[in-house]
Amino acid sequence: MGRVDAQPSAGLEAERAVLGAMLIDESIVSQVLAEVDERDFTSTANRLIFQAAREVFREGGHADAITINAKLGYASGSPQQQQLIDLMEVTPTSASWREYAQLMHEQAAVRRIHALMAQGCGEPTLDALRPLISEMQAQMTSRRGVKVVPMLELLQDFSARHASGAAADYVGFGLDVLDHNSFIRRGDVVVLGGYPSDGKTALALMMAYHMAKTLKVGFFSLETSAGKIGDRIVTQGMKIDFDAIKRSRLTDRDWGIFAVCSEDAAKRRLDVIQASGMTAGDIMAEAITYGYDVIFVDYVQLIVPEGIPHSRLDDSDSIRRWNSGQVPVALIHPASAGHGLNLQSGGSTLVWFGLTWSLELYQQTVARLWRQGQTSETVVGQHIVTKGTIDDRIMKALSQKEHTQTALIDAIKADLKI
Repeated sequence: MGRVDAQPSAGLEAERAVLGAMLIDESIVSQVLAEVDERDFTSTANRLIFQAAREVFREGGHADAITINAKLGYASGSPQQQQLIDLMEVTPTSASWREYAQLMHEQAAVRRIHALMAQGCGEPTLDALRPLISEMQAQMTSRRGVKVVPMLELLQDFSARHASGAAADYVGFGLDVLDHNSFIRRGDVVVLGGYPSDGKTALALMMAYHMAKTLKVGFFSLETSAGKIGDRIVTQGMKIDFDAIKRSRLTDRDWGIFAVCSEDAAKRRLDVIQASGMTAGDIMAEAITYGYDVIFVDYVQLIVPEGIPHSRLDDSDSIRRWNSGQVPVALIHPASAGHGLNLQSGGSTLVWFGLTWSLELYQQTVARLWRQGQTSETVVGQHIVTKGTIDDRIMKALSQKEHTQTALIDAIKADLKI
């Protein structure tokens, strides 16, 4: 059956159709209970019937009209009992229950979005609206239910997908070593990692540029400007000297290459999105709005967290707000915040998600919190480090430097008899 269109009172009719299907076809009870959420019911009476059916089923009983009526305690001949009978009589078949369940969910999502919109009308700031918008986006994209696939269905699906011999629709990266050894489909998540300045952005751009031949690609740049992205695409995609581009010294030959290659480049469906300050919800909303088949996010760690007020400590006003408790999460860099700042009034926890080789900068950054005026008895330092990575090596190097420095100072104190 095709899609069931929403009409006035369609949600209530869908609820009755789902419950009726469950009552006349015991074989679908487990599937209905797995895929339907009790929060999607608008009718209290219908919700009670669904909850009773679930309890009967979980107790190992048969969820039919008689057992559900007994669970609910409805008297014989009561209007409530008659409602159960009516549900079965007005439901001719159980074949379309999934379409009606989807309609129930959509109508419930619309109600929740309307409620969130009404709540948002009273919020005075963007920070207050962000979690509400994120929840609206979640309602727009959520999938309902848990699908359990038995072995027989898995085998039938395998036969259906592979019997024709048709080639699978994998996403190509434009690199033989990846295209021949990885099998990536749309919807998969791929993380590209490497050392600083190893060329991760350049590699990601070339992958995006290649994919844009056949797919619609969105490149969300949270750090690099669109102009710099364009420079890199031209130098790598058209083989024009990057130094000449940076110095604006393109030769006639370079301009000729640009003119020839631009015709092909303009056909590629690649958008660069200036994504600085975007949340994960923002990126998801843009990707859905523009219908991207593939998205790149450069860099993931710069995505703004949702629902948590935060700020960079990069001017006197942000430092004032931090120390007054208005900003619970602050972002600093050791090279710029390692000396001279008094931050002890704003917090007592320091989380390192990137490390510096400099022991002095490391110690001085810690000292922004662990200093006179700190009201907490303890300053907590947390390090986000993955074993075997460059950060793991830096941690060991810092520890060794501190040990050497301490030993040197102790030796000098001994010689000076301090």
